[in-house]
Amino acid sequence: MKTIHKFTMTSTEQAFQIPGAAKILSAQNQQGRICIWVLLDEGDEKVERIFKAFGTGQEIDGVLEKDFIGTIQVGEFVVHLFEKTI
Repeated sequence: MKTIHKFTMTSTEQAFQIPGAAKILSAQNQQGRICIWVLLDEGDEKVERIFKAFGTGQEIDGVLEKDFIGTIQVGEFVVHLFEKTI
C-alpha cells in the first residue's frame, strides 16, 4: 500500500531509511525545518538515502545536478536540496 511520509532534516546532511523505489514528492520549509515528503510502499525494502542542503553561493560537492530536489526558503536563507548518489 502506498502512503506519503514526511522526513524532517535536523542538519544540512542527513540519511534516512527510505525504500529505494520511493518517489520524492516535495521539499519545503515547515516551522523552520527542511521537510521532505515521500511517496512510498511500506512493504518495499528500505535503503539509506542521503540528502544534502547547500546555501546559495556555496560550493556543491558530492552531488550531481540530476539529483536536485528543490529550493527552499528557511527564514532569510535559501537552500538547495540534493539527494546524494551513493
